[in-house]
Amino acid sequence: MHIYVTNPGTQISFSKGVLICETEEEEKKEIPLLHITALHITANARISTKAVVALIEAGAPLFIESSVAIEAILWTPSYSSISTIRKKQNLFCLSNLSLGYVLKLIEEKISNRAKLLCIKYKKGDDLSVFTEAFYLQIKQLKNSLQLVNPHKPALVFQKIRTLEAQASKLFFKYYFLLFNKKVKPKKREYKKATDAVNICLNYCYGILYRQITKCLIIAGLDPFCGIMHTDRHGKTSLTYDLIEPYRVWAEHIVLLFFKKEKTKTHAFLDEKGRLTKKYKKKLTTFFLDYLHKKKILRNRKKRSPMTHIQLDCYQLATHIKSFTYEELLNNIRY
Repeated sequence: MHIYVTNPGTQISFSKGVLICETEEEEKKEIPLLHITALHITANARISTKAVVALIEAGAPLFIESSVAIEAILWTPSYSSISTIRKKQNLFCLSNLSLGYVLKLIEEKISNRAKLLCIKYKKGDDLSVFTEAFYLQIKQLKNSLQLVNPHKPALVFQKIRTLEAQASKLFFKYYFLLFNKKVKPKKREYKKATDAVNICLNYCYGILYRQITKCLIIAGLDPFCGIMHTDRHGKTSLTYDLIEPYRVWAEHIVLLFFKKEKTKTHAFLDEKGRLTKKYKKKLTTFFLDYLHKKKILRNRKKRSPMTHIQLDCYQLATHIKSFTYEELLNNIRY
């Protein structure tokens, strides 16, 4: 399991196969090291060298995080074993072999959103308008690679982005109708959102970005080397690629959150138009509980969303490693 240290002043030590977390209020938790998948420190804390070495030997990554980003990851000599994956990942992201993978991600994203709307709308409502339109988008996406020269990836990605944008616009049109009139936004806002629903969506997407980035690193992949999204200093491009089919979980949680918290939109925001600490904490807890504890059916397996993400990252790493250098080099698109 993933252990989160969120209380400032927590002291972390290790003794006889057990990780010990003790807060300033003298609350003490003992967790067997065998049960720890990763340790996430999100507040000012002290950790002993013995505990750090124990985590390294157990193969459990240590993440130092702020509220908005992963600040540091403990580096160990065992990471040298990922060099083959990283070399092939660079070639894979530059090859035509990656285009089909991106298409699959976008197709699943659109399909998941269509399913969410179908579930949330009451029986008897006319769903034919958006379901037909959504699945038409999927059909167009499947045909897009055949219509565009694969040796001109810019045209392929432009086609995919256009169809994806059309599908997203259609989704949010019907998605926002599910909210109470007191909080229902007029349109989707990305940067500098002004209403509570859009701000909560952006906040949950941010949580997802961090979780996916950690899963990619654990799988040995470089989150900064992407396929469709451009590489830029400090931008986790592969995370931006991989998040697409999982966005629906954030959208589902935000919808449930506002159904649960029946209040007017201004109550969620402070005087600067940002989420209040109270509602930020509630939303974070609500979403992380869903990601780590809720069991959902996906690919015929019922697991937590975080387990699904981690397995998808492992599968991508395995998929990349399955290609020979010759195959990758022969399909380079630049």
